[in-house]
Amino acid sequence: MACAVLGPHGTFSEEAANRYWGKRDDIMVAVSIPQVFTLVEGGKVDEGLVPLENSLAGTVKATIQCLRTSQLNIQGEILLPIRQDLLGGRRYELDEIELLISQPVALMQCQTFVSRHLPEVRTEICDSTSQAALTLRQETRKAVSIGNRQAASIYGLEIICPDIAEEGNATRFIHIGRGTKKNHRRQC
Repeated sequence: MACAVLGPHGTFSEEAANRYWGKRDDIMVAVSIPQVFTLVEGGKVDEGLVPLENSLAGTVKATIQCLRTSQLNIQGEILLPIRQDLLGGRRYELDEIELLISQPVALMQCQTFVSRHLPEVRTEICDSTSQAALTLRQETRKAVSIGNRQAASIYGLEIICPDIAEEGNATRFIHIGRGTKKNHRRQC
């Protein structure tokens, strides 16, 4: 019984899936939220877990759009506290940083830190915090990304500043599948 989440490996979606179902080896990572829906609808996986809303950034539009057009049902949900860290290929002083690579929601969740400590740093946007971490590994400039400890571990990155997100940051993920609604809830 495989499941799909937004990838690459090391995303909060993967962390939520491991907390929701327990640690599993059959997690398939998708390049986008619509692809998670497509994998479940097409029977390539049995179920998926996608972000629905964040306490700071609001609803995830891609998930809402897919729910409107999909025949899949919400099977359950999990609320995951989100801890964001500033990651780098090596340890930099904050005033050395030239580039910040981030997913837009993660950037929004850390806006106070970024505006206070990195106000003049150029920002590049990508699809997920893990994609930012993966991109960071290949960057030649003094670059950082916003992400979690799991991504730092997977991609061999340093945690430059821990816990940079606003207080109360949490994301609700929904379990999607072809079956009938089960009302399964978990809170971390």
